[in-house]
Amino acid sequence: MSNSLASDCVKENQLWRLRGEKELSLNEYEQLCFKNLPLLKRLNKFRKVLALHYMRKLGQSWLNREVLPTIVYGIATTLLNPQATVHKWKWMKTHEKLSHQTAEGIGPSAELNPQRSSEIGGLS
Repeated sequence: MSNSLASDCVKENQLWRLRGEKELSLNEYEQLCFKNLPLLKRLNKFRKVLALHYMRKLGQSWLNREVLPTIVYGIATTLLNPQATVHKWKWMKTHEKLSHQTAEGIGPSAELNPQRSSEIGGLS
């Protein structure tokens, strides 16, 4: 759900309120917008939503070390939305590097300065 969709929903509800009509929930507003889209745009949106769903399944399979589902969801995600898949892999690699750097940065400093680590633990 995008921020622009939520802000559009708020603006639309202000108009509905002024007319004395019942306001729409964000889900109702999204369905209304989706229904009014031309067929090609509707299919494109559905493709992106389905790719996001499979990307989440891919992540779950990856964490559970399930090889076959990881491959299947990976292929499905790549076919449905290659650009988002490439972006996600880049993000994962960057995130992995940062977490390794953080872990490396924390370990030695605590060992080099035992007094500081006891202060952190509240034992001073």
